[in-house]
Amino acid sequence: MQQTTTYKLNLIEADDVFSPEPLSENARKVDAALSSTASALSAETAARKSADTAGTAAWQRAVSDEAAARQKAVTDEAAARQKAVAGETAARKSAVSAEAAARQKAVSDEATARQKAIAAETAARQSAINAEATARKNAVAALERHKFACGTYTGNGTSQTIQLSFTPKAVVIPIANTNGALTGVCLWDKPLNSIKIVTGGFTVSNVGSSLAHSYEYANTSGVRYAYLAFA
Repeated sequence: MQQTTTYKLNLIEADDVFSPEPLSENARKVDAALSSTASALSAETAARKSADTAGTAAWQRAVSDEAAARQKAVTDEAAARQKAVAGETAARKSAVSAEAAARQKAVSDEATARQKAIAAETAARQSAINAEATARKNAVAALERHKFACGTYTGNGTSQTIQLSFTPKAVVIPIANTNGALTGVCLWDKPLNSIKIVTGGFTVSNVGSSLAHSYEYANTSGVRYAYLAFA
């Protein structure tokens, strides 16, 4: 009995006696070939499925890794931006604090300078006041050492004493009448006929119209006289 070249199937020739065995053998061969093919297809399918699963897993891993990388990049960028913002905020806060401190120091320095200026001005004014007070005190002391008095009196035609709070060393009386106008100057040790210094004042009198000097008429009745007395 002849067979096919490739799969070795039995060929039934016209003069062969009919027998089911060759057909059954052919069927078994076909079945075995189909089984082998089915196993190969199954193996191929399994391999392809495994490859697809592995590829899907690899793709999912790649996608996951890419997503993780992107998330990390986003997180890192956000952290970097946050750090930059924090640094800028800190720098601005430090600058504001420094500026506030500088302004406060400037205000404090200005206040101190003004206080010093006020203190200096106050001290200068007080010094001037003290100096003026000292000068006035010295002037008063000088005046007390050199007492003087001024006033007026009205002549009575005879004699009268003009009382003072001190005993003068000199008395000056301007005199004007029909005999002329002179100034009577009487000193403690050089009295005039009509003006004499006494304890606690001076005495004036009217000695007569026969005298040549006008200052001898220092007490003419009804005449108002002015005087200056010095100690």
